[in-house]
Amino acid sequence: MSSPLLVTCEERFPSIFISTAGAPKLCAQQTTHPTIGAAALFRESEYEMHDLLQADWPRRADSSLKRLSLTPGATSAAVTANCRSKLMMLFGMVLLLSASTAKAHNKPSSSDSVRAVSDLDIKISGTLQPRISYGMSHAATDTTLERFGYGLRRARLRVTASIASNVGVHYDVDFSSGNLSSVDLYAFYRPNDNLRLRAGYLAGPQPRSYIPTSHTRIDAIDRAAIGELWSRRTIGSSGRDFGVEAQYKSSSARFRLFLHAGDGSFDRMRGNFRQSISSAKATGDVQQKHLALSLSGIATPATMPGLEFGAFASYNGSRNPNTFARESELGRRYASFAGHIYYGADPGSRSMRLKAEALLINYEERRTAELTVDAQRVFGASLLGAIALADAAELFARYERFWDDIETAGNHFLTGGLSFSPSAAKGHDFRQERLTLAYALAQPADGAAEHTVVLQAQFVF
Repeated sequence: MSSPLLVTCEERFPSIFISTAGAPKLCAQQTTHPTIGAAALFRESEYEMHDLLQADWPRRADSSLKRLSLTPGATSAAVTANCRSKLMMLFGMVLLLSASTAKAHNKPSSSDSVRAVSDLDIKISGTLQPRISYGMSHAATDTTLERFGYGLRRARLRVTASIASNVGVHYDVDFSSGNLSSVDLYAFYRPNDNLRLRAGYLAGPQPRSYIPTSHTRIDAIDRAAIGELWSRRTIGSSGRDFGVEAQYKSSSARFRLFLHAGDGSFDRMRGNFRQSISSAKATGDVQQKHLALSLSGIATPATMPGLEFGAFASYNGSRNPNTFARESELGRRYASFAGHIYYGADPGSRSMRLKAEALLINYEERRTAELTVDAQRVFGASLLGAIALADAAELFARYERFWDDIETAGNHFLTGGLSFSPSAAKGHDFRQERLTLAYALAQPADGAAEHTVVLQAQFVF
């Protein structure tokens, strides 16, 4: 019995019923191949889909498609290996759109539903960062501890689904801990080329050295210490929070405004306020009326290629646990500020790169009947320099200071190393394939030095 099969026919067959963004045009054509069976049918005249959810369709179709060959004028539809992959991609897209449209004999209600498929764009990308590390610590008793081993810094998978390129969702997950954990999860809308709106769990405005520096474009092994320490003392170590953000971007500047919870924890008693009608308490017995507001601006003058400068400011009234004063459980409101000037923001982008940044956290004074917590100011500064050895390699060094209180002694951080990019050597993006060897020294103000040596590989797809 002859069975229909979806095949590419942009050149061979003039009648086309569907087209996907970035994919070949497709049409229905009969094939007498006995193995395919009634796996799928898009009937050109009726826009119908039959038995798409047949359980063994992917296996049977894949097996059959491998045996088909291109023969001009043949009765069977000719399908190449490239066609097979595109077919499977199409069916995956259709399944993601809606299970209901994939049920047998379901007909789209109008031509609009067909156009919705053609507007759908799904992008999948990821990052893998395996590493080998050596660490040495000095205990208070003058005992030296050493550790050598393997680890996985990041194992990321990112999925972005958009319709007509201006509305969609983004989900970023990490598997490096052995369990799936959410990194970013938000919806976005772009009314025009300059404006972008986002809502959900995301990284909003913050010091440039932290999340605004992509994990695929970190200068060394890790982001700047001052950025990581800033996050642990403000919205949380992930650098993400629940909120709504607006961004305006032109050819030489970008401005962002973020109204957010002020606490990036997924805990329902903290940042993730999601009580339902059946909850015993509408508030969860939590007293919280204050949110956070953050904004940032970055300029990249066209007359000075490679130069970038910007500023950040934030007010957080949540008094979340990240802001607890030392030896107390008294949360504090704060204002935070940061500024930076970069020449060559990304690794491998310039023959010589310089990056300077400073940040400040100003905590409020708090008084209760039992306790008084004085105002506290936290300050950090970072300076990095890098020199290209070739188009695919560079040396870098970074020195940082961080004061938990500017009235006390600060901590010292020193990082130095070498990065080599096999992908850049082949004329591709520096970050796509990268090997970095770095030494890091952390010298606390009141403790012994901590040493680490790390060799890390990076693969971005």
